[in-house]
Amino acid sequence: EPHSILVDASNQWMMVPHRTPDLIDQYAFDPTTGTVSPSAVPQAIAPAGAGPRHLVFDPDGSHAYVSNEFSDSVSVYAFDGGTGQLTHLASESTIPAGFDGTNNTCADVHITPDGRFVYVSNRGHDSLAMFAVDPGTGLLTSLGQVPTEPTPREFEVSPRGRYVFAAGQDSGMVASYVVDQRTGVLDPGPVYEVGANPLWVLAIELPP
Repeated sequence: EPHSILVDASNQWMMVPHRTPDLIDQYAFDPTTGTVSPSAVPQAIAPAGAGPRHLVFDPDGSHAYVSNEFSDSVSVYAFDGGTGQLTHLASESTIPAGFDGTNNTCADVHITPDGRFVYVSNRGHDSLAMFAVDPGTGLLTSLGQVPTEPTPREFEVSPRGRYVFAAGQDSGMVASYVVDQRTGVLDPGPVYEVGANPLWVLAIELPP
């Protein structure tokens, strides 16, 4: 069951996470014709029961981060830009110790433009999990969670990495946050009413 599609920054490789079974399809992408073909290794295997849903690459294209819908976690993959191959390195929980994970599913994942921080949305715990990225290994260290509006299905980091906006699907509100540029921790800001059942949020930068 594929849930998202992402082409890497080189425009050569296309990744398709599948919630079930636990794998990520890997394709070679031809930007001239718009066609795809399975790469030499056509699939990357995700941890059993993870349910990979969304994927983002870091700015230098050496790692990818995947939100796992069913295991309340985010996975770190090494990425080989020459072969289009993902290799699982580690997974980190997105919920605090003691919270009943049966009442939570992960949704979206984003990385700041400078590659220093990763965020994942929790539906059930209703929070954004915050992580610092090790610049050498690409591995993640938890910074805790910040509350959101109910059911944060999707969220977005602003183009310059200064703000985060999270849509509360069950409240009709979008919560805003300021990104602490030193620590990566999100500081809650104003909440905006946007109408029933917001499924997506997109942050853009307007020309001067």
